[in-house]
Amino acid sequence: MNVGIVVASHSDLLARGVVELAGQMAGGVAVVPAGGDDEGGIGTSFQRIMTAIEEADSGDGAVILTDLGSATMTAEQAIEFLDPDQPARVRLVDAPLAEGSLAAATTAAGGADLDTVEVAARQASGTDDPDAAAVDPATGTSVAETAPDGHPDAAAEVTVTNAHGLHARPASHLAQAAQRSSARLRIRRLDSGDHAEATSMLRLVALGTARGTPLAIEGWGEGAEEAVDSLRALIADGFGETDGAEETDGARPTFAQRPGEGVPTAAEGPAVGDGARAAADPGRPTEGSPTGTLRGTGAVPGIVIGPAAPLRQAEVTVDEQPADDPAHEEARLDGALEVVSEALASEGGDIFAAHRALLDDPALREEAVQRIRSGASAGAAWRDAFEGQASTLAALPGEFAAARAADVRDVGLRVLAALRGGAAPGLDVPPGAVVVATDVLPSQVPALVEAGAAGLALARGSRTAHAAILARNLDLPLVLGLGPDVPAVAEGATLVLDGRAGTLLVDPDEAALEAARAERDTEAQRREQARELAGRPVHTAAGERVELAANASTPAEARAAVDAGAEAIGLLRTEFLFSERADLPSEDEQVDRLTAVVDALAGRPVTVRTLDAGGDKPMPALDLDPVRNGFLGVRGLRLSLARPELFHTQLRAILRVATGRRLRVMFPMVTTADEVARAREAVDAARDSLAREGVPYGEPEAVGIMVEVPAAAVAPEDLLDGLDFVSVGSNDLAAYTMAADRTVTEVAPLAQPDHPAIARLIGWLCEAARARGVWVGVCGEMAGEPEYAAGLVDLGVRELSMAPGAIADVKQRLLTVPAD
Repeated sequence: MNVGIVVASHSDLLARGVVELAGQMAGGVAVVPAGGDDEGGIGTSFQRIMTAIEEADSGDGAVILTDLGSATMTAEQAIEFLDPDQPARVRLVDAPLAEGSLAAATTAAGGADLDTVEVAARQASGTDDPDAAAVDPATGTSVAETAPDGHPDAAAEVTVTNAHGLHARPASHLAQAAQRSSARLRIRRLDSGDHAEATSMLRLVALGTARGTPLAIEGWGEGAEEAVDSLRALIADGFGETDGAEETDGARPTFAQRPGEGVPTAAEGPAVGDGARAAADPGRPTEGSPTGTLRGTGAVPGIVIGPAAPLRQAEVTVDEQPADDPAHEEARLDGALEVVSEALASEGGDIFAAHRALLDDPALREEAVQRIRSGASAGAAWRDAFEGQASTLAALPGEFAAARAADVRDVGLRVLAALRGGAAPGLDVPPGAVVVATDVLPSQVPALVEAGAAGLALARGSRTAHAAILARNLDLPLVLGLGPDVPAVAEGATLVLDGRAGTLLVDPDEAALEAARAERDTEAQRREQARELAGRPVHTAAGERVELAANASTPAEARAAVDAGAEAIGLLRTEFLFSERADLPSEDEQVDRLTAVVDALAGRPVTVRTLDAGGDKPMPALDLDPVRNGFLGVRGLRLSLARPELFHTQLRAILRVATGRRLRVMFPMVTTADEVARAREAVDAARDSLAREGVPYGEPEAVGIMVEVPAAAVAPEDLLDGLDFVSVGSNDLAAYTMAADRTVTEVAPLAQPDHPAIARLIGWLCEAARARGVWVGVCGEMAGEPEYAAGLVDLGVRELSMAPGAIADVKQRLLTVPAD
């Protein structure tokens, strides 16, 4: 069965957010957004809903969920205009939009039929209606009608082992596994007696389990014993989620010295933090200031000793009085939006480009304008609009939705400040302090660094959130997921924050404080020694030059790379030109923004990677399909070749930037020699068009490809003709080799570069490239690990490109322990 889901909302932003979340919970199910009116504003669209139904229904039917009554009416009208045979397999369900969509999607992912998916969606309403009862996967009827009598036919007990219990993702996997069985399965908490049908993701989440919760799995009917054992194994294994509560021995990962030799397994690093605290209930905040060691997830390394400082920011007030002139208030709002948009553009980078895209979303502005036309002031209308959107996103389960809610609030506050004629209020932080907070907004991170904060300790947060990415870029030591005790830490309390181990020590005794000082000083001395070595060139024992380069996307990152001792940019990502914007950048805009990055290198070579769209990169202007343009679909160079005008414009911009500059061009996601030939032809066509028009351009210093596909590493000979270099995309190469999606928690640990297969692939590639006079580079996480870097150089790699902050450590390793 392939039942599809339609999410019909008055807000395009909300519909897409729900679809994004449902897609993470139930891969392979067609979950289609139908949000906003025909122009993307607040409202509903008959045509959008019609199109979504046709896309979702592949023949097995579709379930439609709506947010408000008028959306339901529009959906009913759309159903009436479907082909005569189609309405019978389309169901309109009255259920909460997010919960109903998740329940329907996870049930459909288990192969359930239309009736079963419909009933599962109705379950999300939480009513006692028999139609909303849990579903028997064998019959598609409610279990209220088929409830078994007596003891279960099979039962087992198990304890929850993963850090966050049966939250949305593991609950969805458990529900899908239950749906594949013909038995009726139930999960019961042994401590409270609460129970839920195993086929209902939402009811499993509602059990409120945590690590250590004892459960009973009960089954009735044919296949009960096998199904119970399967569910028990899933829970006991923690759904593949690693435990972040234990400390590691500090061992660094190692890499094979030659292809074929064994590769030791990397030491387990910190995983998702659970806020565990010694001698305390991690799920319950203590009264008063906590003491002892709080454990979370290390996000940015560094040891900091300083006083605790709560995060304080002045509140931005708005005029609550009704407005006399709606047109004037609307003009004020548009002026503030323009001011903030220009400021975000000047800050540059993918993150603030994403924030700028939020401003371009018509849903926010239209909702605010409607409030203004009803008499509200611009400030009050905008505040209510963005807070409503943010609250909706924050209510959705999962880190992604919470991170996007923070982005909406961040942008919203900036616009409120602009309406009052000034910048957002500053942060009051004592220099050298460790800031403690529940979470931070992305724009607050640079402000904290500017104010003198030495470290950041957060109760919540995600390593992939924009705030965490900015902290890494700014080298601000950060620990996430420390739990609800963190905001209660007394102001001025002495803290020891370890951003590598993921710990926060509150009010340590003198012995612990002295040990922390010694460790901090040792770390500082090591980093200083590494910085002193940063300017020295690296050679192999045979005298061959090894270039240490940096990955970058913005002028600020390029300048940081130069300061860190980078000799080049080995990977300039051009996705920042396209990310999270509704329109495509013009050729002139690409020239201007690329030039700003390249010129920051002060004459050093820069390798520009052409657009690597697809996979998990959000690019609304390209209208990418998560499956067709997914990790194994039309992405990277494949997409550029499929959209020749897009590729032509980018190549013209790159050649124009190459005028008087040292530029290398690199094509991503290459699989066949034909792709290389067509890409070279596209470069020639771009050059010819510039020459015909008399537009100045330059020749690339070198042309190369990224090797991310295992086939390209195993048999690279045909790909190498006419190339100057190849660069291994180690992150994707590991993921494809191990058949493990890095964005899927359960299998992400498999996509590590320490497997012997990765060393062999790179070794084979180096041998083939050397025979043809082509040099090999590596970009990705492998290049930035000192132990991996030394092994890569020994295999024949001659360029390592990494985050700027890793250059000093890698160079120190290569200079003090020369390759054999």
